[in-house]
Amino acid sequence: MSIDEIIIRLVMMIDKKVSFDDINPIVDSLSLFTEEGNWIPCSQEPPDTPGEYLVTYHPCYWDDVEPEIKVGFDSFRGKSSWAKKKYQKVIAWKPKPEPYYGEE
Repeated sequence: MSIDEIIIRLVMMIDKKVSFDDINPIVDSLSLFTEEGNWIPCSQEPPDTPGEYLVTYHPCYWDDVEPEIKVGFDSFRGKSSWAKKKYQKVIAWKPKPEPYYGEE
């Protein structure tokens, strides 16, 4: 179900004045979208532990930062140090998603 479908269902249910118990599963679905979409700005909070993270960054060569914004992976070394800092100016991060292993 897309986020648009969730919002449409919520609005329709509110218009019909259904109970919160009926709306709750849809609200839970909506929270999945918002949790997955949250990027953490580097200026606000660096990762707690070193490791590889999904990052939003500006391509660069040292101080020559391009305006383009991309998404990729980078390794956080601690404090505020990213492994590819020579080529990427990381502006936001989030934990890597779990890999898909197929259906069992």
